[in-house]
Amino acid sequence: MCGFRLIPRFLAGGVFDNYIVIWAPYCLLDFYCYNTVSAGMDHILARIKGAQMDEIKKVLKADAPDHAREGLQLRHLWRNIDDPEEIVFIFTAADLNRARKYIESMHEHVRAGNPNAILPQMLFLKGE
Repeated sequence: MCGFRLIPRFLAGGVFDNYIVIWAPYCLLDFYCYNTVSAGMDHILARIKGAQMDEIKKVLKADAPDHAREGLQLRHLWRNIDDPEEIVFIFTAADLNRARKYIESMHEHVRAGNPNAILPQMLFLKGE
């Protein structure tokens, strides 16, 4: 299977700039995914309803430097075709416990400012 990947691009000094979309044939993607992303790596799956895709992209882009400092890397962003109101995205995490504490802290901070804020449901997945 061939596919596209959304790769964060960083400038000198580790400053997040933007995302780059790349295309690669299946052999490269399978090797990359299995050997560097999937095998034994922790993931965080996020699901959110009621938010606009453009707004989610904007927030993820703005938060990318903080995510990187906390060991999180956005891997994919999708819209659910069976429920177009739902957006799903996935991160890899260098340290799942640290990432969980960071995300829970950020969500508490957002809720303190706006109790009605739309936040994603997070699913923390431990690689084996």
